[in-house]
Amino acid sequence: MTMTEDYRIETTARGVELNRDNVENYTVMFWSGKCAADKEDWRQPRGLDHYIQNVLTPMITSGEIDDGSRTPYDDRKFRFDKAEFSRPSLPILNISLGATHFKAVKEDIERSNDENKKLQQRGYQKFGDCYAFFARSVGVAVLPITSDGTVFVGERKNTEYGGFLNAVAGYVTFRKDVSNLNIKGEALRELNEEFGISKEEVTSLDFAGIYSHPMKGDLDFTFIAKVNKPEEYFSSGAWMATVKEREHKPLVHLASMSQIEELLETGKLPNSDRKLKVMYSTRGALMSIRAEEIRS
Repeated sequence: MTMTEDYRIETTARGVELNRDNVENYTVMFWSGKCAADKEDWRQPRGLDHYIQNVLTPMITSGEIDDGSRTPYDDRKFRFDKAEFSRPSLPILNISLGATHFKAVKEDIERSNDENKKLQQRGYQKFGDCYAFFARSVGVAVLPITSDGTVFVGERKNTEYGGFLNAVAGYVTFRKDVSNLNIKGEALRELNEEFGISKEEVTSLDFAGIYSHPMKGDLDFTFIAKVNKPEEYFSSGAWMATVKEREHKPLVHLASMSQIEELLETGKLPNSDRKLKVMYSTRGALMSIRAEEIRS
């Protein structure tokens, strides 16, 4: 398992890394899975239907969270439970998902690493799963490669991971029927919302793996998209006129593999003395890029 303080490659239940080499040719299918264990009473049921009925619905009714009916934001989120490949003859990756909500997600993000380590130890002791008490929210991330063979990422503006370099990213849309989740459709939606790139302008969309924050537990299904947009579309700021809300500060241009490698190794931005942390899924995507995909 490849892991640092803020970057982890997710694995299957049998320990196979879910990186690009192992997943790019697989179809992803989703099934109902376990929700987070109750910290006060860990014996409570963890099934998806039970959680929706006994946790999410009362919170929505009381106004503690919203399902998107009162505000533009749906606080309900999917929770990653486990992953496993189907039998060898079928190129299918089965993902089990439960449910969680944004307040639980934020609690994990804001908790210190030391506190999260203690909670992981408790999860392992009670369930043999260090993330049993974590929200493990599911997002999607997309790294676009321009028609000129270069990459752009941006410094995130949100409160949870503001100051991190990030590709296009966002939470997966919650739905009660897990099997209806279209993860590639979610990636295309985020690409359009954040960079104004339509699905017709995406020439290929490759599954590059599942990457997470090992201390906080949240993760992204990560994709690399080749897009029919020149680098000028990003460098000139033209992309900003196509989006309703800007979620990135001015973008960082990565024009070669050497610049990508230096950023991953040192955090140093090209042609600058600034250093920034790289979001786990963006790091996974950048590490997954192949030399032939970037201009020399």
